[in-house]
Amino acid sequence: MVDQAGTAAQARQYLADQGLTDRTDVVVADMFSALPPGGDVYLLSRVIADWNDEHATVLLRRCAEAAGAGNRVLVAERLMGEDTHDSPTASVDRRVATAHDLRMLVLTGGGKRTLAHLGDLAARAGLTLGSCSLLPAGGSIVEFRVVEPAGSGAADGPASTTERIREPLG
Repeated sequence: MVDQAGTAAQARQYLADQGLTDRTDVVVADMFSALPPGGDVYLLSRVIADWNDEHATVLLRRCAEAAGAGNRVLVAERLMGEDTHDSPTASVDRRVATAHDLRMLVLTGGGKRTLAHLGDLAARAGLTLGSCSLLPAGGSIVEFRVVEPAGSGAADGPASTTERIREPLG
């Protein structure tokens, strides 16, 4: 069991140490329920791969509902099919990613996704793909924009366009 109060206190302390308390809030919440509204950006970091498509879509939808039209949802994940950086450990990175993918599938029904697959889940949640930036140590930050207000049928909308230019995050 996670000590939510302790985790929130640690997060607040980290943000204070970084001088970010005036720009951020730490809220303990059930991520499958309504999230606190009003944020400009909602970040899901290394979360989506833990869940099957249905649950991942709910998480993305909850963020979209809280953010509101025009705001952003960021997803930080290592995507399947993305080129790993040229390094002596590239084959190890692929093995680790594959092992993690299989572990998530067996334990939770989740797994690694391609950018196209993640984009399709996001489209069902009322989001459209903005950009995908590669992180220096691998993984990506995928930016989505909220395109429709919650409950407007976004889950039944057209699939997102997932062919975008991927730029390294600088």
